[in-house]
Formats: sequence, C-alpha cells, structure tokens
Amino acid sequence: MKEAREQAKVDKMHKKWRKKRIKKLKVSLEEMQVEFFSPIWKQLKKDQLDWEKNELEREKNQEQKRLEEQHVRQLVAQSVANTKNLISQMTTGLKTGPQETDNE
Repeated sequence: MKEAREQAKVDKMHKKWRKKRIKKLKVSLEEMQVEFFSPIWKQLKKDQLDWEKNELEREKNQEQKRLEEQHVRQLVAQSVANTKNLISQMTTGLKTGPQETDNE
C-alpha cells in the first residue's frame, strides 16, 4: 500500500514535470518559429511594398505617356488643319487670279 502511494506520488510528479516540459517545449517551438519566419515575413512585406510602389510608378508612367500621345495627336491634327487651310487659301487665290486694282 505504501509503495502504491509512493508510486502514485511519483506518477503525479512525473505528470506535472511532463506538463511543464511540454509547455516549455511549446514556447521554445514558438520562439524558434518566430526567429525563423520573422526575416521571411519582413522580406515578403518589403517585396509587397516594392511591388505596390512599382505598380503605382507604372500607372503614373502610363498616364504620362497617354497624355503625351494625346498632346502629339492634337498637334498633328492642328498641323493638318493649318495645312489644309493654307492649301485652300492658295487654291482659292489661283482660281480667282491676281487681283487688279483701279489705280491704273
């Protein structure tokens, strides 16, 4: 009986010890995971921020390029209109001939 009580006491102590040990191991594992994954998460976050920055820069460049192309189209259209107007004036002058004055 005495041995059974002592064995129960020892078993209880072993159970407590195992619980503490398991808890320490869990904490240790969590710390190891943090140590291992922390640089990876930091790099991923940095990569994500870089990607977002590059995406914004790309959108800005596309908008700038679009505005430049629109400006060039406007200049070309204006040049074409001016050329047509000039040609029209020249052909009108040829059709009517030189203007004579009454000063003679």
